[in-house]
Amino acid sequence: MKLADKPYLWGSEGPNTFDCSGLVYAAYKYAGLGWPSWDRLNSGLYYRYTKQIPIADMQPGDLIFYSYKGTQGTIHHMSIYAGNNMMWEARSTKTGLRFSNIYSVEGMMPFAGRV
Repeated sequence: MKLADKPYLWGSEGPNTFDCSGLVYAAYKYAGLGWPSWDRLNSGLYYRYTKQIPIADMQPGDLIFYSYKGTQGTIHHMSIYAGNNMMWEARSTKTGLRFSNIYSVEGMMPFAGRV
């Protein structure tokens, strides 16, 4: 795990603090991809509105989703795949923005999302 010296703050999309969907929103906005005007704080909507691909076929930049019960309605976390089973995520006030293993969070959904 590598910390990126950016704190976690729920509802924040940077540049100094992030939550998980705020990190995704800011990264994709910076890349010029933008997002529709639906609720940025609902990670389940990102899952629904991206192309679902098998975890084994992920490429850097794809989105990874984590769910309490394996359903879209219980998605609680999302991250950006970086390659080699690693991701960028903003999960908690304890860790802030960090580079970590995709299996360090329980409840990975069976499909990643691609824009």
